Amino acid sequence: MFIKVPMVLVGNKCDLAQRVVESRSVAEASRAYGIPFVETSAKTRMGVDDAFYTLVREIRKHKEKQSVKPRKKRKCTIL
Repeated sequence: MFIKVPMVLVGNKCDLAQRVVESRSVAEASRAYGIPFVETSAKTRMGVDDAFYTLVREIRKHKEKQSVKPRKKRKCTIL
C-alpha cells in the first residue's frame, strides 16, 4: 500500500562555492517526485524559514485533499 505524505526536498549548505550535488539535478529529482525543492544555509540562515513555510503549505494541501472525500454512489434498486 502506498501512502502519500507531505514532503519537501531541502538542500543545505547552499552558501558553499563548491557543491557536491548540482542544484539542477536536485531540481529534476524534485520534479520527478512531485515535491518542492528549497535550498538552505544554516550558517547564513538563508531559506530556512522558506523550507518550513513550504512544508506547512504542503501539509495544508494534503489535509485539504483528505477532507474532500468522494461521495459514494448509490445504486438504484427497484423492488
